[in-house]
Amino acid sequence: MLPISLVDDEAFREFIHYLEPDYQVPCRQTFCSHLDGLETERAKAVKTELASASSVAVTTDIWTSVANEPYISLTAAYITPDWRLICRTLSNEPIEDRQIDRYLSTPVNTDVDALTWWADNGSLFPNVAAVASRYLAIPATSSCQSGSSLQQGD
Repeated sequence: MLPISLVDDEAFREFIHYLEPDYQVPCRQTFCSHLDGLETERAKAVKTELASASSVAVTTDIWTSVANEPYISLTAAYITPDWRLICRTLSNEPIEDRQIDRYLSTPVNTDVDALTWWADNGSLFPNVAAVASRYLAIPATSSCQSGSSLQQGD
């Protein structure tokens, strides 16, 4: 992929003019504005999808780009009534420093719920905590009553 600023490059504009002389290449700000509008529309559509799902599985992943830059991602998955698996990436956030190494090496305390843990430890991992604070506040869309919702013989 190339950066959006490519449209401001004179050589790129000359190339496009050569291909299609009547086409006026929009400026970078126009592209950014259009992309922001698309992002807003898509976010609304995904929120509507998630609100209508009976159950949603949320997962996180920490990965490194080809430029060796660390990111943390949040993904939601659910199954539609017609049995299609839908996966949506809700967030991809850069991790500005190597705080993720400290986060991953922190012992897990299963006696404390996630919200309490982040309230106590969020200042140690501000970038990871920023992602967690946005998504830990999402209410659950369903819950299992008295044990497993999948029983043998059903």
